[in-house]
Amino acid sequence: MPAAQRRRLVLYGLTITFASFDWLMSLEPEWYSTIYGALIIGGQGLSAVAFLILAIAWLSRRPPLKRHHTADHFHDAGNLTLAFVMLWAYFAFSQYLIIWAGKPAA
Repeated sequence: MPAAQRRRLVLYGLTITFASFDWLMSLEPEWYSTIYGALIIGGQGLSAVAFLILAIAWLSRRPPLKRHHTADHFHDAGNLTLAFVMLWAYFAFSQYLIIWAGKPAA
């Protein structure tokens, strides 16, 4: 991967992290989480793969892709969706674990 692409990915990650803190966490200022940016990025990846599956399903009925698209493509996209769901669930559980561990004992 070229250096310019690496810089853009880091810039994207920082931008989305700070934007999610500003937009979504400002609704409840007392609450904070250290893994919130990763959770948002994982959710965006999951949404992108879901949109990709819908786009492939729609375009595979048209003549240019009809010959080249097979069921294996949907299987691979489904596996990628499962991977993103597992990543998103891992981030969500990690956030829950951080919140649970930070609660003072009663």
